Amino acid sequence: MHAANDNAARIGLRGWWHPSRSGLQRLINPWEYRTSALWPHRIAGSFVAATAGVVCLSYAAYGWGAFFWLLAW
Repeated sequence: MHAANDNAARIGLRGWWHPSRSGLQRLINPWEYRTSALWPHRIAGSFVAATAGVVCLSYAAYGWGAFFWLLAW
């Protein structure tokens, strides 16, 4: 047992989140940007949502088009 190392409770959310990160790494969950298998799926999903937004805009469904564009972003 490692009872002597009791500093995990003192770190809290700030220590886990690493505020010294820069750029988009501050917006993305650390587990997600370290996992390289997820980013192709995110990009493909964004393209699908953006395409759905363009199709909705071409049929003058502006509310749905805006929804899909926000989803793609």
